[in-house]
Amino acid sequence: TGTGAEAHVRDRGIGVAEKDRERIFQEFIRVDDSLSPRVPGTGLGLTIARRIARDHGGDLTCEGRAGGGSDFVVSLSASVSREGE
Repeated sequence: TGTGAEAHVRDRGIGVAEKDRERIFQEFIRVDDSLSPRVPGTGLGLTIARRIARDHGGDLTCEGRAGGGSDFVVSLSASVSREGE
């Protein structure tokens, strides 16, 4: 067994409404349509990132920040495998 690690990506942007924090991890979801003409994308990045984290025994979550913005947290567990044990 090991301890694991977390990585935080924080911003001070408009944030993600609490009601949308799970929804943004669904395929093709973009919660702020007003950004669509200016910011290209398909709404797949967070879906793919969460799948990769979960496939490796971790997770990707989104939390709000005091004062505005978002905190995306990637958590991964570490494990030590020893041959013969």
